[in-house]
Amino acid sequence: MKSYFSIRMVDNMNKIKPMNAVGVDKVGEAEAGENEEHRAAEVMLRGRGIDCIGAARVVLDILDRVEYCRGKIDSAAQVCRDVVTYGVEEYIHRNNTVSFRELVEKVMRATPHNRPRSRAEFLQYCRRMVRVNPWLVNMPVRQLHVTHCREVIEKSWSTAPTRNKARRILHCLLAFAVRHGWAKENPVERILPLPVQERRIRPLTLAQIGRLLRTLSCDEHRRCAAAVGLMLWAGVRPAEVERLTWQDVDMEKGVVYIAAEHAKTGGARQVTLHAVLLEWLSMMCPVRVPFVSVVPRGWIRRWRDVRIAAGFRNWEPDVLRHTFASYHVLKFCNYEMLQMEMGHSSAALLRTRYIGLDSISRDDATLFWSSVRALMNCDVKGKK
Repeated sequence: MKSYFSIRMVDNMNKIKPMNAVGVDKVGEAEAGENEEHRAAEVMLRGRGIDCIGAARVVLDILDRVEYCRGKIDSAAQVCRDVVTYGVEEYIHRNNTVSFRELVEKVMRATPHNRPRSRAEFLQYCRRMVRVNPWLVNMPVRQLHVTHCREVIEKSWSTAPTRNKARRILHCLLAFAVRHGWAKENPVERILPLPVQERRIRPLTLAQIGRLLRTLSCDEHRRCAAAVGLMLWAGVRPAEVERLTWQDVDMEKGVVYIAAEHAKTGGARQVTLHAVLLEWLSMMCPVRVPFVSVVPRGWIRRWRDVRIAAGFRNWEPDVLRHTFASYHVLKFCNYEMLQMEMGHSSAALLRTRYIGLDSISRDDATLFWSSVRALMNCDVKGKK
């Protein structure tokens, strides 16, 4: 006869077997389900260049990075969807760009109305940028940062004026890229212009002006007299006077017309022909043929020879324009009129760069605007 304990053990074993069988079945079903999901995932990823392990690593990388930035994650799936959504937009934008070289070409094609000199200067600066920084040629403009732009400017130029000029050109380029969606922002906006220490303005004295006029009255240099007179008594820029014809000089109305395409600032203006300038033009150029250039052939060489013959060794490029502005202020005391005559957008530039009054007097200004012959008779001390 079996004991009581033997019977209980058999009963318990009979009860345990079915439970273990059920547990094994559930584990098998779970493993089968996981295998099915794994196979489905492999099918979905087939041909994409990534396997299930790689996909899992990408998801974990996203969650780790976002958790580091944001702390607690409410929904891992939603976070991954958001990251994918924003990442796709950024990826599309990143590929919607052009290289720096392509940007320069597109800007040049989009601005055919610019003056030849402005276009040449623009290209000169762009070429220097890529020559000093070869990596810039094929650099996507969307990837340009403030550090890149600062490096380009500082490595390519050494003086404050040229660096500021390069900054303006680079800002113009990247602003064009932003307008067309090739860049997200203009990093040059975060680069401040460098302060430029203005040099002291030294207008020509009456003695120097007299020496220059006497040189121009010689037959050898008379062809340059009209152009020099327009720069001296009308403040016309050297580049502007080269584009003038006698059709632009109206002696009867007493004005010279500076067309928009000839002006540096791009705006047309009229400049007054004062009595002293009319006297000079009538004296030096009695015959004025319309549509004939005011400057003679070989102007650059001829104008250099005039300066050398008059005894000027170190010549400031805009000294005649500075001289006009300084004597104009002392005589007429009208900054607004002078601003319009010189083609400036404001009078601030006149006060900081174009006016030098410490070396001349009001009596000098009166003589400057009075008579050509009186100026030509000035001695080395600037007196009559």
